[in-house]
Amino acid sequence: MLPMFIALITGAINGNEHKNHGWRLMLALPVNLYSLYIAKLLLAVLLTATALLWLWMSGLLATLLMNVLGTPAETEYGRVLLNAMPALILTSLPVLIFQHAVSWRFGNIIVPLSVAVMATMGIVQIGSSEYWVWYPWSYMTMSAMGGTAELRHLAVWLSLAVATGLFWLSTLLAASHKRAG
Repeated sequence: MLPMFIALITGAINGNEHKNHGWRLMLALPVNLYSLYIAKLLLAVLLTATALLWLWMSGLLATLLMNVLGTPAETEYGRVLLNAMPALILTSLPVLIFQHAVSWRFGNIIVPLSVAVMATMGIVQIGSSEYWVWYPWSYMTMSAMGGTAELRHLAVWLSLAVATGLFWLSTLLAASHKRAG
């Protein structure tokens, strides 16, 4: 569900500018368009990382509560999830950049959420096949639960390469859209 969360975050961050011609105000200020785009993207990355940390802390709290109540709890899962956090953040970058570009471009939340729903549904089929390398939405799952350490590392490296290309392309498209629109 992380791609859905990312769509909500990026939609909320950019949605305010689409309301009441907020872009006119933002672009009338002495702010470089690239700086604005990158600042909003970094905010989305920070919020995603914060949400992942909260997820881990909630799991840890639930495990501790189970121990206090006398239920034998598995602590290995918390350590595995904590170790996977940096990889999850890195492998979420292509999805963050793509969803940020979509929510930057479209004035309503429907389009980014629709893209996220369709992409998330593809994770089940494509992410469990040999074609996962061509589907950036599967990188998060593969980095956390890939069969071997090599596959988990491959997911991280692929996400960094795809994120770099998407970032370059999305900044060009975002700049051209706001100048034209």
